[in-house]
Amino acid sequence: MYNTCPKCGHTRQPGETPDSATCPACGLVFAKWMKHRFHAGGPSATDRTGVGGRWRRLRNTLLMPAPDSGRLEWSGRLLLWLLLAWLGWLTLVSRPEDMVTGSLAAPLQILHRIDLVFHEAGHVVFRPLGNFLMVLGGSLLQVLLPAVVAGTFLLRHHNPFGASVGLWWTGQNLADVAVYIGDARALRLPLLGGGTGADRPGMHDWHNILGRLGWLDDDRALAGATDVLGITLIGVALAWGAALLWRHHQALR
Repeated sequence: MYNTCPKCGHTRQPGETPDSATCPACGLVFAKWMKHRFHAGGPSATDRTGVGGRWRRLRNTLLMPAPDSGRLEWSGRLLLWLLLAWLGWLTLVSRPEDMVTGSLAAPLQILHRIDLVFHEAGHVVFRPLGNFLMVLGGSLLQVLLPAVVAGTFLLRHHNPFGASVGLWWTGQNLADVAVYIGDARALRLPLLGGGTGADRPGMHDWHNILGRLGWLDDDRALAGATDVLGITLIGVALAWGAALLWRHHQALR
């Protein structure tokens, strides 16, 4: 994993033991060292206390690759990052009108259908909490689920790259929901089961939600803010993933 040992400073030479998991000079097991140093809060009381210590722990939590990640994992993550960057660009340049006319790019249509599964599940999950939350629950679960995925990868599995993918998915879902919000008055989007909100009165989630709140005239402004937030999260996730790929590449070297 390391070409130069972080403990004794020994640089691995050609012909030395092929075991890349340990230092041939001092016998340090790199995975254990990284787990202790970066996941357990650091080796000293100074690292564990104060603003500097908290910043170091946060930085290591967000930017330290998993200790058992090798070149194959790096290559796979790079390909995934490139795919997400492409999909993020398609999301950025797409227009709400594309959803209405059915001219949305095919990859985004696939993502929309995947998101729609969780959207419909949200109505069922939130049904016991009353009609308003049942209607809101579709969009709510659609955004909450990938956010939970991101948090689980980061805090439970110590996998910040997986968390960056979850954050990207959260942003993509916000951008998807923004289109629905912006259609609250126009009622032009095709709904599940056929027809539009204009054809099926009472079936458009965001027409019902904003109407009850008295915010129906603000649908475009709310949609714009939601879309900006979604695109911002996509950008942050891609920058985070790129930083992790770079640090992972440096560690492999």
